Amino acid sequence: MGVHYRLLTTNLAYAMRRQEIENRSLEYARLGIGAARTGITVIPVVVHVLYNASHPEQNISDAQVQSQIDVLNRDFRAKNTDISSVPSVFQPFVADARIEFVLATTDPNGNPTNGITRTVTTVKEFSSDDRIKSSATGGVDAWPTNRYLNLWVAPRLVDPVVGALLGYAQFPGGPAATDGVVIVHTGFGTTGTAAAPFNLGRTATHEIGHWLNLRHIWGDDGNGCNGSDFVNDTPNQAGPNTGRPRFPRVTCNNGPNGDMFMNYMDYTDDAGMFMFTTGQVVRMQAALDNERASIGLTRSDDRLYQLHSGGAIWEYTGTPCSGDNCPGWQKLDNNPATVAIASSGKHLYQLHSGGAIWEYTDTPCTGDSCPGWKKLDNNPATVAIAVSGKHLYQLHSGGAIWEYTGTPCTGDSCPGWRMLDNNPATVAIAAIGARLYQLHSGGAIWEYTGTPCTGDSCPGWRMLDNNPATVAIAVNDDHLYQLHSGGAIWEYTGTPCTGDSCPGWKKLDQNPATVAIAASGKNLYQLHSSGAVWQYTGTPCSEAGCPGWQQLDNNPATVSITAIGSSLYQLHSSGAIWEYTGPACTGDICPGWKKLDNNPATTHLSGSVGVSE
Repeated sequence: MGVHYRLLTTNLAYAMRRQEIENRSLEYARLGIGAARTGITVIPVVVHVLYNASHPEQNISDAQVQSQIDVLNRDFRAKNTDISSVPSVFQPFVADARIEFVLATTDPNGNPTNGITRTVTTVKEFSSDDRIKSSATGGVDAWPTNRYLNLWVAPRLVDPVVGALLGYAQFPGGPAATDGVVIVHTGFGTTGTAAAPFNLGRTATHEIGHWLNLRHIWGDDGNGCNGSDFVNDTPNQAGPNTGRPRFPRVTCNNGPNGDMFMNYMDYTDDAGMFMFTTGQVVRMQAALDNERASIGLTRSDDRLYQLHSGGAIWEYTGTPCSGDNCPGWQKLDNNPATVAIASSGKHLYQLHSGGAIWEYTDTPCTGDSCPGWKKLDNNPATVAIAVSGKHLYQLHSGGAIWEYTGTPCTGDSCPGWRMLDNNPATVAIAAIGARLYQLHSGGAIWEYTGTPCTGDSCPGWRMLDNNPATVAIAVNDDHLYQLHSGGAIWEYTGTPCTGDSCPGWKKLDQNPATVAIAASGKNLYQLHSSGAVWQYTGTPCSEAGCPGWQQLDNNPATVSITAIGSSLYQLHSSGAIWEYTGPACTGDICPGWKKLDNNPATTHLSGSVGVSE
């Protein structure tokens, strides 16, 4: 808060803007104003790493940077595993901020970037005076702060009054040139130089909370009881909590439940904080609607579709079930020939038993009339379709793979396809981004390298593995996984086969109960024959075992799982559809699910994540 008070006393324009911002935030809360951004806000981040030449460890790795981004995406979406530790009396206040973060892929000049800058500085330690944010004083100039969240990683941070600092942030309304967040390298991310007890990435979560207009939970009045964070659902408390308090900690007559010390805006150790509240989310969304309106894209919420045994296709509209009433669905088609659906972004396709492929054109059904479809192909050999982004593929019974080139059918003529392969061993295809993979009946996995077939010659493939135990493959943003008949799960590490040698895989699990895997975003899930659902937490197998999994459910009715963006859905044998809301299971108790539908005709789920400006 030192930066805030400094600007209040030295910058009259800032003081006036802060008053306007606070009044607007209070109006959002008082009047229940809904956020203009109804989806997920995705904020591009640039990380400026500064280090001394004599201390190369300060030049933190890309992996340490990414670990911090991963923490932010869990914490701001209420997907962190330790959220289950929130005391039961505070659990109703836990909220998803609907904010995600991604390292920038384009710099201010339009050039490709990994979102990380690295600068050697002769300054041994920085303070909260913003020198780190200017190249003229040994720091790094900000990228345009109306387009990027700037994070500076410091070799050392010291305040002349309080001593060592973990980090600091600028509230909305401050000077553009210094807008952003500063964090010391030992408190950044979860690996590398990150040091306990601040090695879980929560310093950045806390400071970005300030950047999005959150105050300290105790109201910044020292240890008194008269301060306020201007959020109604956070209890009044006397000063900051540190370390790992025990619940309940009663101050300011706030018993019996006491302080909400597990809130990210307190001062506990990283392992002691794990929640935002609904009221805090209102303040953050108010900032995104106004002072932070120019930054980030709004990604539409997950698009979820279900296919019925009679061929009907329905889209989820956002209203979960209330008892046995499940009104949140809109019919898109009702064709008994439909046997499969696939979707990506705003694109939805259906496959008919006769091999026809149709694309949805955004007009839902009215009564029995469902005109919103155009035909893309009509080949009786087609047995499967796969889609990623604007790329649509079909697999034929003879193993041929074809890619759609953009021309729909005219009558019986469907010329808009080109052949990518023609291998009779192919039994499945999977796509993500511009990448396409195929699985052979003998277990071989191949990746498409970009050269389509010329006649019978189809050279555009390279082999990634050749294990006869492989029965399924799954892909997400950055990763390819395979499932073996014995239940083993493996992740591709990037090295293709050389002859018969295929070393590019690491084992993530070895459970004979595993019958299916699903992946999306950066998440991987497995389904057991018993109905148990597990999520991968990031630790691969070692000689000691495969500890990197947490249980999300254990319902014997579960027959399939579908991952879409950061969301997970399960389908029951009865046709019920459930969405994972967290927390994870505690023993045999798995409360983290809400019901979206309960139609016995449902046989299949599909979904996608759309992005819009």
